[in-house]
Amino acid sequence: MKSGRFAVFRLIHPERSNISVLTIGRLVKVVIPQIGPFYERLLLYIMFSALFTRVLFEVGLGMEPKVLNQQRQLMFYGMLALDYGWQFMNWRRIRITISRVNPIIPLLIVMILHGVVIGLWSSNSKSRILIDTANVVVVLFNLILLADPRSFRDFSFKRLEKWTYLFSVLMLMSGLVAMVVNSKSSPNLGSSVSTAVAMVILCVGLLIARNKNAHFYKFVAVGLIIGFTMSTWNRTTMAFLLLFLIIYVGRNIVVRPSRVMMIVLFALFGGVTAVTFIPADSKVAQRVSGLQNIDLSSRTGSIGERQAELDAIKVKIENMGLMGKIFGAGHGASYDVKYTWNWKRDYSNAHYGWALFYLRWGYLGYLYLILWVAFLLVASGRFILSSRPERLIVSLLALYTLGYVGTYAYFLFFIAGIPFILPPLRRSEIGGVELESDQQGLIPPLSNQEV
Repeated sequence: MKSGRFAVFRLIHPERSNISVLTIGRLVKVVIPQIGPFYERLLLYIMFSALFTRVLFEVGLGMEPKVLNQQRQLMFYGMLALDYGWQFMNWRRIRITISRVNPIIPLLIVMILHGVVIGLWSSNSKSRILIDTANVVVVLFNLILLADPRSFRDFSFKRLEKWTYLFSVLMLMSGLVAMVVNSKSSPNLGSSVSTAVAMVILCVGLLIARNKNAHFYKFVAVGLIIGFTMSTWNRTTMAFLLLFLIIYVGRNIVVRPSRVMMIVLFALFGGVTAVTFIPADSKVAQRVSGLQNIDLSSRTGSIGERQAELDAIKVKIENMGLMGKIFGAGHGASYDVKYTWNWKRDYSNAHYGWALFYLRWGYLGYLYLILWVAFLLVASGRFILSSRPERLIVSLLALYTLGYVGTYAYFLFFIAGIPFILPPLRRSEIGGVELESDQQGLIPPLSNQEV
């Protein structure tokens, strides 16, 4: 413990979460229970930044959800900055394990240097260079911190799952309140990133539930959440849930056939209900219709506008000559693109992953993206048969992220590096909380003893 009027130290109990004791002066002591290790907190920051943004801006100020991406991201980065500051105060405790350093870290460093140097050389907006760099730096910092086994110590999926259900309920309730203030609001799980994290955690809960009663209650709860939010889904979420259904059937068809039958029947019933009752003007209905009437030669509509972005980026890079083609336009790069009803001037986003990487890093960006996809494929396949929740979360989020490569490139950065995490190899590295949960049967072994 540090001496002086203000000091902070941590007590670590082998079977409990970390506890922080804040000492002010010599008499005042405040015990602060921490919300899990850094890995667990990172997932919670993504979800609750979406909740706080909704309450403050949608409900409080009546702003439209589609203009809140920047506010939501700043809220998330603010939470992370406080956590980074807290960890910096305790930097002596950080123990980076070389064997758990992710091989994508050197690639991230190269991408940051490449983007900043070319961005400055191209005279791009310095504020935009800073924003684009911050997105990659956050991924880098998180992967470095998560190379410390203590970032997973005392991880409890049971606790994380409870927070996720609480988040889901609060998001649905606040969404209904926001609809009173703004008709364009809706009861959903927030941004694409918070939706992905919440859905993955809920799906992992279904995969590892051993007790039949617990599985049934979780099944009903997840079904209700899906039912309330279905009308706002994007194509990637629909594809992920279909893929999860296949994974669930594959993992359980032999050992738990009754559960497989229940979830398949529910999926069929839900699909028929959706087709029958979801309004034709809802977002999910429009997206399904867009897939049915897809025309890649068109430059109007949702998919056509993505093609228009790619065309405009190619024109910009062509005008930069050979150096532009090889190295791109760097961080902070922007371009003009014509959408269906308007022009986007000085626009720096791109929905296709290959379009965004080409804009920032040129032909080398294609190489970077191939490596990103390769790492995601390895992560998704490496842990998909695991019975450990911290691994399943990484695996399913990697699958989710692969879907966004072709629909929303910024997701690759906004997910904050979680799909690239290498969880501890031994469960003993996690600590007492999850071991205790394991003894209670929350993490089932993959055996044929249970039907």
